[in-house]
Amino acid sequence: MIVPVSGEVVIATLEEMLTERRALPTENSWLTAGVPSLRKGEALIVPLAWLRDAEPADSAELRAQTNSLWSAIQAASEYRWIHTNGIDLDVPRAVDSPTYAAELLRTGARRADSWGPGDSLWRIVLVTYGAPLPAPVDAVAVHVIPIEWIDAEMPPTDLNWSWDEVVALAAAKTYDDDVAPPRPFHRSTVNRGALLPSDACDLIVQHHGLLPGATEATEDGWLAENVPVLVRGEAKIIPLTWQGDVDRGWNPYADDDDMRTFVSRVRDSIIDAAGPATSVDFTDTSEPVDSTGSYRQALQKSRADRAEWWRVVDGTTIALVWTRGWPAVALHVVPASLLDESLASDPLPDIDLRWSWDQVVELDHATTDLV
Repeated sequence: MIVPVSGEVVIATLEEMLTERRALPTENSWLTAGVPSLRKGEALIVPLAWLRDAEPADSAELRAQTNSLWSAIQAASEYRWIHTNGIDLDVPRAVDSPTYAAELLRTGARRADSWGPGDSLWRIVLVTYGAPLPAPVDAVAVHVIPIEWIDAEMPPTDLNWSWDEVVALAAAKTYDDDVAPPRPFHRSTVNRGALLPSDACDLIVQHHGLLPGATEATEDGWLAENVPVLVRGEAKIIPLTWQGDVDRGWNPYADDDDMRTFVSRVRDSIIDAAGPATSVDFTDTSEPVDSTGSYRQALQKSRADRAEWWRVVDGTTIALVWTRGWPAVALHVVPASLLDESLASDPLPDIDLRWSWDQVVELDHATTDLV
C-alpha cells in the first residue's frame, strides 16, 4: 500500500505546518486528499508506504513506487531547506532510553533524515523501516516532531503504527468530512471556520458593504446568493468570517490569511465610498444616555471589542465589527442614530447584537430544504 500522491504534495502540505499557517491535527485525520496522518502524543506520523503485507506478485512494483516516493520526499525537502540532518540509528541504545532515536529503533526504523526551517518549532523526519541492509524496505513514513526531540529527551510516546490505522481512518471519515466542507455553509464550518464564498465576497466589496435590500430586511434571509443577513431589530447583520474552534487546524475554505485579506478589502471599499472610519469607544462603560450609548453597550454585550463605522446614505450607517479580536467579523447596517452622536435619540432598550455561524448554517439548511 502506498499513498496516491507525489512527494511534493506531501512536503508542501507539511510545510504549511512548519511555517505556522496550519496547526497540527489533534487527532487522526487527512492532511489533504490521499494523505493520512496519525496523531501520536505530540508527534504526527504520515504513513507513506506499507510493504509488509504485499503479495509477492505486487512487491516489485510497490518497492519501485516506494523508492520513487522516498526520493521525491528527499528532493522536495532539500529544495526547501537544503541541509539534511541524519539521525544516528547505528549506535545501540537501551530499549527504554527516553530519546527519539531509541524510539525509532524500537519501532523498526533503520534510517531517519530530518529537515525544517531554522525558526520552526517542528521538524520533518523521513523514516525508513526494515531490517538492516541488504534487507528490503518494508515501510516508509514522515514524522512531524517537536524540534527538541532531536537532541534532547522526549516524553514517553509510542510511535508504532500500521496500515490498519490508515484503513480504520478511511472507514471513519473521508477527506471531505475532515477538511473540505461540501458546501460553503456545511455544518462542519461552525467548528472548522467559515469565509463567505468568493462571489459573495466580491459582491460585498463591489457595493462597498451596503448591498441592495439590506436596510429593508425584516427577517433572517439572503440579500443575494451566498450573502446571509441576520435581522436584530433595527440592526441588519451580514456575517463575513467565522474562525471556529481555536484548535481547528488549517482549513482551505477559511484560511486565516484569506479571512484577514477579505475583511481588509471590505474596509478599504467602504473607505473609498464613504471616507475615513470612526471608531467606537469601547473604553466607555457608562450606562447609556442616548441611542448611541445603547448600541455601544449592545456591542459590548455581544463580545465585540472593535468596531468602525461610516455614515452612508439615507440616514444609514455601516459598522465593521470584530468580536473578541478575531473570532468573528460582521457588517452591521443600522440607522445613523445608533452611531452618529449628532443624530442620537433617547436610549433604546434590549438591542441584541449576538450572532453565531450556526445561525447562518441553519438558515442555509432551511432554504435548501425547500428546493
